[in-house]
Amino acid sequence: SRIKPQPKANACLSIGTGAYGVDPFGNLYKCWMDIGSFEHSVGRLENTGEVKYNQVEILKWLSYNPFNDNDCAKCKILPLCVGGCYYYPIRLGQKRCCELKYQLKEYLLLCASQIDAQKQNERR
Repeated sequence: SRIKPQPKANACLSIGTGAYGVDPFGNLYKCWMDIGSFEHSVGRLENTGEVKYNQVEILKWLSYNPFNDNDCAKCKILPLCVGGCYYYPIRLGQKRCCELKYQLKEYLLLCASQIDAQKQNERR
């Protein structure tokens, strides 16, 4: 099988509406790196099965949009990385660009060589 750049719908399951990490106490987190930091819990799974959300924390994840960042919006690979790991801008106020941004030419050359090799194999 060949590898080639594919657009993504999101960078991580953590920003999806139905994905959570759960600690042993029923606290919910949008990012596995937050698990254990109660202050970053986005909610709690109660014994009744009901979920009580921390609206302030959950909105940080669900409202983050890399298209609102000028650098990301201008970046040619935004459809491929979708802003990368959201933990860095949300928790640390930093950007962490995808390595593909710095190696795009090499990556595309690799993809082209794999496509070429596959076509040569099909002709045999």
